[in-house]
Amino acid sequence: MSILSYWPVLGYFAALLALFPAGTLVARAVIRLSGAPRTGEPAPEVRSEMNAGRLIGHLERGLIMVGLVLDRWEVILAVIALKTVARHKELDHRDFAEYFLIGSLASIVWAAVVAIAIVWFDGAYGYDLLPKDLITTKI
Repeated sequence: MSILSYWPVLGYFAALLALFPAGTLVARAVIRLSGAPRTGEPAPEVRSEMNAGRLIGHLERGLIMVGLVLDRWEVILAVIALKTVARHKELDHRDFAEYFLIGSLASIVWAAVVAIAIVWFDGAYGYDLLPKDLITTKI
């Protein structure tokens, strides 16, 4: 078996890079472009909360992608519900609510884009591992 037969692994790896680190960059860029209010330089204690937020964003995008690929909408609903419950009190502040909503929606849309791309790639060039329910027509 040739080393070239393993090249699709690079496509799956690229999808993970697109989903996680690039997803954070996309969400930040959308927030910045939207003009959503944000306070100045964060204090050190807030900085650790931001790192936790980044990890939560990674988990959120991962779960949403898995939910979409496996056609398990309850996973997506649970992620959105948990995020909302966790930030319930803070949503009373208009500035934070805008920031939270724009970031969350950007993250969800990005996860959907990556999910569609990986399902398409898997069927077209990959190992045909994933269900094809997300994409029902040929691209």
